[in-house]
Amino acid sequence: MTAFATYEALALRRLSASHNEAAALARSWPQPWECEHLSNGENAGIILAGLRFLEEHQTEYPDTHDSARRLLQGPLGYASMDESGKFTEAAAAMDRLIRSIAEE
Repeated sequence: MTAFATYEALALRRLSASHNEAAALARSWPQPWECEHLSNGENAGIILAGLRFLEEHQTEYPDTHDSARRLLQGPLGYASMDESGKFTEAAAAMDRLIRSIAEE
C-alpha cells in the first residue's frame, strides 16, 4: 500500500509540475488572437516550443502529443507552412492546446 501511495504522490507532483510549466510557457506567448500579427518565424517558435513541451511530457499526455503531431503533419502540415495563414493557425492551435493543459 505504501509503494502505491508513493507512486501516486510522485505522479501527482509530476502532473502539477507540468501544469506549472505549461502555464509559464503560455504566459510567455502573446494572446492567441495576436498570432495573426506575428511573423512566420515567431509563430514557428510557438509551434516548436509547444512540441518541445509535449515531447518532454509525452508520458503524461501521450494522446495529446500524438494528436498534435498528426495535426501538424496533416491539415496544418509542414509542407504548407510557407503559407502565412497556416503558421497562424498552427501557432494558435498549439497555444490553445498548451493553455488547456495549464488550466487542467
